[in-house]
Amino acid sequence: MGSHAEPEHPAVASTIGGVLDHWARAAPSAPAIAARNRQDMSYGELALLTDGIAGQLQHAGFGADSRLAVVHRGGAEALTTVLGVVKRSIAVPLSNEYPANEFGSHLDACGAEAVSVDARPDT
Repeated sequence: MGSHAEPEHPAVASTIGGVLDHWARAAPSAPAIAARNRQDMSYGELALLTDGIAGQLQHAGFGADSRLAVVHRGGAEALTTVLGVVKRSIAVPLSNEYPANEFGSHLDACGAEAVSVDARPDT
């Protein structure tokens, strides 16, 4: 019985942002997000977009322990926003369908320092 070397395994990413960055390097043109009535977004495009969001948060002073509520209608835009936030901070997704009189209690409960809101007009 001879000795044999174990195969070398790539380091496993320990964060969602790390996984996204891995696929952006490994397969930058592969589709990452597909949404109805929109062109697919590649891993490379998604990484650039989420890096931009994370950079804006860093510039604004948010760190890894900061909690940011993400209030959105859903869809690809919500996903990219949440992914951008988790590259820098803690994302707390909240439904945009909460009644106004309940919204404050949900924000208090999640301990959010700031809120990102989908500002698209209703269509």
